[in-house]
Amino acid sequence: MPPTRPGIDQFWQKADHDDSGQHPLERELDEHVDALARYRRLIAEAESNGRDEAATILLRQIEREEASVDRLRRALEAARAR
Repeated sequence: MPPTRPGIDQFWQKADHDDSGQHPLERELDEHVDALARYRRLIAEAESNGRDEAATILLRQIEREEASVDRLRRALEAARAR
């Protein structure tokens, strides 16, 4: 049995409950893509304000978020291929 992922499992349950026409993974992907856009804005603001340490922290976070987006895209493609 695969390990549980409380955040994503809860997301699937809510999507099923809401009876959304959008695939739950697609909705999750959209949220992460939005987060990437927010991180990019925050990084640009930090850099323009000379807050290099904050920009460095945000760059590490955006790398993790990009990895999540990649995993979700692959999972969504696999789900659609079934």
